[in-house]
Amino acid sequence: MPKRYFGLNPAYLTIYSEKNEILEFWAQSTECYKCPLTFVKEIHRHKNTSLLMNTVYPTIFEVRNAQCNKTHHFIEKNNYNLDITDNGHCTLNFVEENDIYLPILWCALAYLLLGIVWFSAKFTYKQISSNDDDAQILIASDLGSVEDEIPPAHHVTGSVESTTTSLNPVNRNRSRLKSLDTFRGFSLILMIFVNYGGGQYYFFNHSVWNGLTVADLVFPWFIWIMGVSMVLSFHSLLRRAVPKWLILLKILKRSAILFFLGLILNGRKGYTFESFRILGVLQRFSLCYLIVGCCDLLFTRPNDAHRPWWSRIRDIVFSWPQWICAIILIIIHTCLTFFLHDADCTKGYLGPGGLNNDESYNCTGGAAGIIDRAVLGLQHMYQTPTCRYIYDTKVPYDPEGILGILTSSFLVFLGLHAGKILVFFDNHRSRIVRWLIWGVITGVIGTILCKASKDEGWIPINKNLWSLSFVLILASMSFFLLSFLYWIIDCARIWSGGPFLYAGMNSIFLYVGHEFTHGVFPWNWACPPSHLCYLASAAWGSTLWVIISIYLYYKKFFLII
Repeated sequence: MPKRYFGLNPAYLTIYSEKNEILEFWAQSTECYKCPLTFVKEIHRHKNTSLLMNTVYPTIFEVRNAQCNKTHHFIEKNNYNLDITDNGHCTLNFVEENDIYLPILWCALAYLLLGIVWFSAKFTYKQISSNDDDAQILIASDLGSVEDEIPPAHHVTGSVESTTTSLNPVNRNRSRLKSLDTFRGFSLILMIFVNYGGGQYYFFNHSVWNGLTVADLVFPWFIWIMGVSMVLSFHSLLRRAVPKWLILLKILKRSAILFFLGLILNGRKGYTFESFRILGVLQRFSLCYLIVGCCDLLFTRPNDAHRPWWSRIRDIVFSWPQWICAIILIIIHTCLTFFLHDADCTKGYLGPGGLNNDESYNCTGGAAGIIDRAVLGLQHMYQTPTCRYIYDTKVPYDPEGILGILTSSFLVFLGLHAGKILVFFDNHRSRIVRWLIWGVITGVIGTILCKASKDEGWIPINKNLWSLSFVLILASMSFFLLSFLYWIIDCARIWSGGPFLYAGMNSIFLYVGHEFTHGVFPWNWACPPSHLCYLASAAWGSTLWVIISIYLYYKKFFLII
């Protein structure tokens, strides 16, 4: 029988049978797709049988040799009674008293109060020091950029403009794209929060296999942002007549540093060379930055002042070689995914292995797992994939493996195109409209590929695989989020972006720092099995890094690579 997974706190089920024979209790989590029920325990007549039940996902259970089949989502720490009559019928009795989501409400109210204090303090400070100069600091950014310099945007003019809210022009001098920094900072703080445990709620942890949770969003958002930042960086360097070979050296240097930092983070727990994990988050950034950076640098063209008939799509026309590269990556990824197989794995298998498909395949991740096991070796891969306990998998699987580099690079290309829209079009509305169009296009294609279903699509949304549908859906979210933030921060100037802005301007420092301080006081503390304690620890640790980023901002300290 596979090891059962209960969540932070199990529920307590007591079974009492009147039936004059030995019964069997079988169960399975609904999260385990196409998995057989597994035997749990025998039930004897007139004896209480006590079980611990999974509280993370609903549970399907049945009592064999009785007419008892049910699906129920058990609640943490609650007591349940399953009474079986002499004719085999059963009744589940319970009173669900514990509200495990109440700490989230308290946390939200605390941050709402903190936000009111923050904005009130800023307003008061501005009133007192109205002549204070809020200078824009030009620095290189974090995991995805250097010098986010954007060309000026102007008011949109015309008859439509007279009936709509005016969009404020961006300063014609070199200015930092605050919305991008804010997006980056928000993603980073959310990443820190989920890495610090996220209160031990399942939706603040990564998906077991298919599907999407909050924790699955932040890494691809970063990847996409890196593409946007790359365009702004290269545009700035080329405008200053920096030779391409020097930019290439910069790309190589940055990729090497990111990869090396990733190795350091992998080795901080004292792994041996025989079991050292080679790939990881920063290594994925490094390789995607190298692939897309070299491709864009090779084919990049200046924005021609001439406006031919196709000028409205010049962001695409001027980038057609880059798009060919991106499409080639997707073709290679798709062919490998659906045609590569071995003795343990059939063609096109996209599942987690283990109990999936009635235990038919022992090949977690299909082609992605085959490639990693062949190239990296079992001991140099991530040993505890998210599907391990629910699906009872037997082989390691690396969510930052080799095959996913191709779709991750495609996601960078989509971010790159968002950056090219900034460079090629000089007013706010042109930029926002194009981002929204791309958001719709990528979202629709991603939805078609997954058939708007968690498990039944041609290509399910899967963060472990970095499936094509996953990449497209996350790109769609990114286009929409940047459009929204760009309008309220850089156009209408309703919000300055703080406090996420400060985190976004020093995110490599915060990312590496939070990895080294994970589980270290005062960022975190040991907790009993309580959502409130874990949530308070994760929220405080994230907030502390925001405070540190604000301090570093005003001290003008920025870690760049």
